Amino acid sequence: MSKLNDFDLPDPFDDDIEASDKDLDLSLDLESDSDEEDISYDNLELDESDSDKEQKINEAIENRKNNIGQDVNLNPVVDINQESDLDPDNKDNILVGPDGDPVKAAIDAYNTFDQIAWNKKSGYQLPHFPFMQKKLEGLDEGLYLFAAESNAGKTALMTNVLYDACTCKENHLVGLYFSLDDSKQLVIPRVISMVQNIPISASAKPYTYKELYEKANDTDPKKSQYKDYLDKREAGLKKLINNANCFQIKDNNDGITSAEDIYKCIQSMVTYVKAMYGDDYNLIVAIDALDDLRFKNERFQSDTDRHKLIAKTCKDWATEFHIPVFGSRHLNKIRMDRKPCLDDLKDTSEYVYEATLVFLLYNEVGKKGQSANVCYTRADQQNLPENQREKQPVIEIAWAKNKASSYKGKSYCYFFPEFSKMIEVSEQDKAKYDAISY
Repeated sequence: MSKLNDFDLPDPFDDDIEASDKDLDLSLDLESDSDEEDISYDNLELDESDSDKEQKINEAIENRKNNIGQDVNLNPVVDINQESDLDPDNKDNILVGPDGDPVKAAIDAYNTFDQIAWNKKSGYQLPHFPFMQKKLEGLDEGLYLFAAESNAGKTALMTNVLYDACTCKENHLVGLYFSLDDSKQLVIPRVISMVQNIPISASAKPYTYKELYEKANDTDPKKSQYKDYLDKREAGLKKLINNANCFQIKDNNDGITSAEDIYKCIQSMVTYVKAMYGDDYNLIVAIDALDDLRFKNERFQSDTDRHKLIAKTCKDWATEFHIPVFGSRHLNKIRMDRKPCLDDLKDTSEYVYEATLVFLLYNEVGKKGQSANVCYTRADQQNLPENQREKQPVIEIAWAKNKASSYKGKSYCYFFPEFSKMIEVSEQDKAKYDAISY
């Protein structure tokens, strides 16, 4: 097992983090020109004689036949290396045509795609999750699901990754964390503890630790520890205040009670961010938990239908605003003798269909306790007999579905539940955990 000292962790959030996106228009409205039955005679004069009408109809049919012969080659010979002589700026070119021409719309879409692709650079950075960033080939727009059983670490991992992305200055991202599960008063101390490596209880109830500090004898080694927790809590709160321009938490006290409310908030924040900071700034969104998302104006025959709409709606937000959307999801209760799979996603397979990437988390210590093999021990217990060491959780992350890149394997994080902290394992430990878990 790996040995880590939880009180001597690297500070992964000391860094104080460009992508300009425009709408892609991939619409294509082509109509067949080959059917004579579709010929329109709207321009023929109704007061003409029958013979004149017949003559004009015959002329129209003949012209259409001639045009079809000129414009369409049903058996073209194509040289893949031949350079195209199509000039998009040539308004007289029949393949481009006037504004509104479907072919020109397609060309505009390709050019827009090219601009967006270049503006993405290498995708958004994740400085403290280098393995994830490398295997993602840079974080990009899309729907990312963090799915696991209860208390397996899915919300902690999602929050750690979100905060890492939006506090990296180079990313030009503003993070919105929508808490549908817990109130803001429960989320804030977790974030402070995650950033400062202190117990969540010290962040949530500082008065208790102040009393402990004041009552402790000067010779009590815990006295200085209590003081350290209080100092780090104050520093962590200041960090959140200073980062309010790039990380915000929303709950029902902010009027967030439905999917419609989240959409309006995202829409207004995108407008605000681009107006205040520039077009190269954008949002990254996290929703905890998707299972709690409701719709104001929809009625469902079953919960399955509701989850289908949740999956599609979240994917639509990612596509419309060109943003990463994170969502946590609960898995069905899993037997102890196996690990999660995509079939364990509750209620519907629509999430799997719509998601860009599905992370399935497995906490072996949470399932098997001290008989777990995928775990670590803390440095302050390394001198104890092995049977007295408390095994700590390593979160196994299966990249169960991945349309963002070609990677289909696993990654791992050391998990510090009392800090709500995730740290990627070392390369050496990843190889070891791979050998155990496979």
